[in-house]
Amino acid sequence: AQALRLCQLAAQAYRELKDYGNARKNFERARDLDTSNLKAHEQVAALVLEGGDAKDAERLYFEIVRKFADKVDAP
Repeated sequence: AQALRLCQLAAQAYRELKDYGNARKNFERARDLDTSNLKAHEQVAALVLEGGDAKDAERLYFEIVRKFADKVDAP
């Protein structure tokens, strides 16, 4: 849990610096540390969208809906 939180904090710091590559790496590390953590998955997808890669973000959001169908509202 502590490693997950540290990765999220590092990712946020990189995000604020607009260093999307390092932010994504740290959000992905956080996601990989706890693959059942919906928020960690959402953070990766949101960052990818923020970084301008709408196609990859769409793919990630579809993966989230498939993986967490019971936890997300989807049309």
